[in-house]
Amino acid sequence: MAATLNEKGSMYPAFFRMIGQVLTWNALPNGRRASFYDCWSGKTVTPSAYRACQHHALTQVLRLVDEGVLTPQIAGHVPLSEVACAMILAGSRTVLGKVVLIP
Repeated sequence: MAATLNEKGSMYPAFFRMIGQVLTWNALPNGRRASFYDCWSGKTVTPSAYRACQHHALTQVLRLVDEGVLTPQIAGHVPLSEVACAMILAGSRTVLGKVVLIP
């Protein structure tokens, strides 16, 4: 959804596609389930609770990555000295996955 925020027009088509995708995933007989996660919820209302919730959520996600339960999609590794190129690549919507900066 965040990828559509700067596009012209309504974001409802993207939203409904996402709902359809989640419903499809949940209908599959593989036992896996998906849901939405609002990473901005509460940011302006209760900043300290928001930070604590984000810390907890990120800790859980990184634990799952460490355990091999989740596998992040990495589109590429780019040296930190080429951060401008990394930003262009990440914003181009031509790659599947995240662009990782290497110090």
